[in-house]
Amino acid sequence: MAGSSQGRFAKRNHPIARNSARRVNTVPGGADAGFFPVAPLFSRGLVFVSQVFDNGRKFFVIKKSRDQKMMGVSPDSIRLVSWFRRHNTLSDPRECLVAFSGGVDSAVVAKAAVVALGERAVAVCAYSPSMPRSQPREIAFLAEKIGIELIMVESREFDDPAYTANDVERCYHCKTIRMRQILELGRKKKCGLVVDGSNGDDASDYRPGKRALEELGVISPLAELRFSKADVRELAFQWDLPVHDKPAEPCLSTRILYGLELTPERLDRVDRAEQFIRSLRFSPLRVRMHADDHVRIEVDEEKIGEIVALKAPILSHLNALGFRFVSVDLEGFRSGKMNPPGNNR
Repeated sequence: MAGSSQGRFAKRNHPIARNSARRVNTVPGGADAGFFPVAPLFSRGLVFVSQVFDNGRKFFVIKKSRDQKMMGVSPDSIRLVSWFRRHNTLSDPRECLVAFSGGVDSAVVAKAAVVALGERAVAVCAYSPSMPRSQPREIAFLAEKIGIELIMVESREFDDPAYTANDVERCYHCKTIRMRQILELGRKKKCGLVVDGSNGDDASDYRPGKRALEELGVISPLAELRFSKADVRELAFQWDLPVHDKPAEPCLSTRILYGLELTPERLDRVDRAEQFIRSLRFSPLRVRMHADDHVRIEVDEEKIGEIVALKAPILSHLNALGFRFVSVDLEGFRSGKMNPPGNNR
């Protein structure tokens, strides 16, 4: 598995594939662990990432900063930190795993966990070709800022035909696969608690993955405490988290029209298209694939004139990526526009 997955990521020049090739020395334990420096990922000091193999699967463990200062105190912060202390007490000193995507919700959950539990809090990020190529670096920065150890584990949803078929249950299949891997890691580490960052507003949105969380028994403290997205952003601001105003960034698979097969190559092309257009200072942004050679660009309505004015460089770049037909959505950006009819919330 390790060999095939590394090949898959190397093909799209994924940051993790590049890093994993940079072994510089081994540590006690022989071939089972290796370290490589990733100092450029961090704002201070030399931090090391350990590459650990377990039953043929690869784990990247980013050692956390010692800075666990709580940046702000409010009723909401007290409620959330107290939630972790109630659920994982000193009398049961096991680790807590936080499913960590690098968004504002999981960042707030991770910060509360590390304030409440210290070194017993560990963040776990599942990575795959559905993750934008810039995201591993951003996630590493955020984990260091929070002060939490980060484990990155390869997710295997592209091995599941039910996922790559890309039907309306796509997110359910993905969430099931990813959370089973995180729960398996939790069992091996004898963790007392596995949580995710779903918030109280998610119940009113189109979230097939929520059913997977319920079936697997994953706890969502923000939802349990009825924190809205606005509550979460306010808490992130109080704690000085750099993602407090970060727009939602769903995985690349959400850019692909339902029914069009998901492949790493297609997602990479969409990612490259978005990176280029974003470099022209368009955000929020979506590049939606309707066919292998046809994409639709969504930007804020007031930015439509600006993007049309830049059609020459955009067409040149996207044509080179294999997109012969490039359109701009005159309705403008709206999150969830690819959702099934009646679920465009």
